[in-house]
Amino acid sequence: MAVIDLTKLIDHERERSNAERWQILGLSDLTQELPPIPWLCEPIGLAPGAVALFAGYGYSRKTMALQSLGLSIAAGRPAWGLHSVRKGVVLHLDYEQGRRITQERYQRLAYLKSLLDKGFLDTSLRWLPPADGWRRRRAEGTADQLSAAAGP
Repeated sequence: MAVIDLTKLIDHERERSNAERWQILGLSDLTQELPPIPWLCEPIGLAPGAVALFAGYGYSRKTMALQSLGLSIAAGRPAWGLHSVRKGVVLHLDYEQGRRITQERYQRLAYLKSLLDKGFLDTSLRWLPPADGWRRRRAEGTADQLSAAAGP
């Protein structure tokens, strides 16, 4: 589950030249004070940037827990009723479940969180289902698929 503004990221990467991508930093650059971390959910260490890994045994409800977390971030509501989150846009990249299971789970989770009738999720939650040949074409055109899924 990715939690980033993909449109901005993709546009920014396309505009950057190779010279901008590689910068040599000196000691004065490395010792500058760092800005605060823009946490999405600090208690679980989730912030934009590096990939986060949620691991566990098969069928241990990892995906369901992350779907719940994604709904919380999309709505700006506490994760699992415990941890404060910063509202953000969520893009769920589905490699395994398929449309029916994913849609059913989101409906159940959103209903439990009372989010469906309040319009919290209109633009903050997006889902990219597996396409035919997804694994084969994964490396080809992924940026274009993500850009299209991120929407306006």
